Amino acid sequence: MGDLTDFQVSCEQRLREVLSRHGKEFADKQITRGRTAGYIQGKISGTDIYVFIYEDGAEFGRELLDCRYESPGFDNGEELIDALVKDLATELERGPYPIYEESRSSAPTWFGRWLGRVLSPRRR
Repeated sequence: MGDLTDFQVSCEQRLREVLSRHGKEFADKQITRGRTAGYIQGKISGTDIYVFIYEDGAEFGRELLDCRYESPGFDNGEELIDALVKDLATELERGPYPIYEESRSSAPTWFGRWLGRVLSPRRR
């Protein structure tokens, strides 16, 4: 069975530090182990944000938000973790998403924000 990597242990520890500063916890933690590697998944208490920590990458997201951090995009694991926790802290500071409203036009649309950007209208 695959054990957790040093990266995963370090990433979870840093994640918990950031969450604690925001009064949140890493909840519903599950570790899934494969033959050679495992991953950690969980949710952030009081939010609808999910988190996955892979052997050399991570992601967090919720509806209309998908933030992935993969090792080829960073010089080392610490740099990746720094980016992850910085972006997650920013998302937690933003708070819950506003209520989505449908337009009155014949083509229903809804708008949201994704890291501060307005999304394009989408059809249902």
